[in-house]
Amino acid sequence: MESITLNNGVEMPAPGLGVFQTPPDETRAALGSGYRLIDTAAAYGNERQVGDAVHDSHLSRSEVFLETKIWMNDYGYDEPAQSLLRRLVAKSRRLESRPYSSGPRPVELQDAADTSVSGPA
Repeated sequence: MESITLNNGVEMPAPGLGVFQTPPDETRAALGSGYRLIDTAAAYGNERQVGDAVHDSHLSRSEVFLETKIWMNDYGYDEPAQSLLRRLVAKSRRLESRPYSSGPRPVELQDAADTSVSGPA
């Protein structure tokens, strides 16, 4: 599978699947057909279903790259990581994700976007 090397050295699979308004069965099918990058967001309201699809795929968690977008009120230095942790705990899935903002952000937030967070075991 092809990948893109991010500025922090992390390899991100390409292409990926955006799951806005995507039924859980289609996410499962995409994982089954080789997609390893799933793009979601808190605003989509389907993070739990994405976690279930990853779990049901029986792929190793390290094989799936999840990316999510944060709410505007969660911008700041520590806020993105804290927001992601709250959502992971609420969704009760063990996930690792690279949060990012899909809108413009001040320079001081660059480091916050490179934060890797692990959820509950």
